[in-house]
Amino acid sequence: MLSKEIKKIPNNPQAFYTRAVVYVRMRRYDMAAADYKEVLKLVPTGKIADLAKLDWRRSTSKKEENSLINIESLEISDKDLV
Repeated sequence: MLSKEIKKIPNNPQAFYTRAVVYVRMRRYDMAAADYKEVLKLVPTGKIADLAKLDWRRSTSKKEENSLINIESLEISDKDLV
């Protein structure tokens, strides 16, 4: 779903940020890092940029339990991201 949204509106930093958080929860840190980088390309400053930087650091140190968004109750699979 998020990937489809990003294809439709490729300059949507919120979609990239949300997908990055999902990737972290799935322990797909390399993909999360790519999306966090994209957020920072689209909006280098501001609140979402600050969140992306913070979460990116957390994901690179593999501490997904510290994510700013609590999505623990969601069941997520790869097909949800297509």
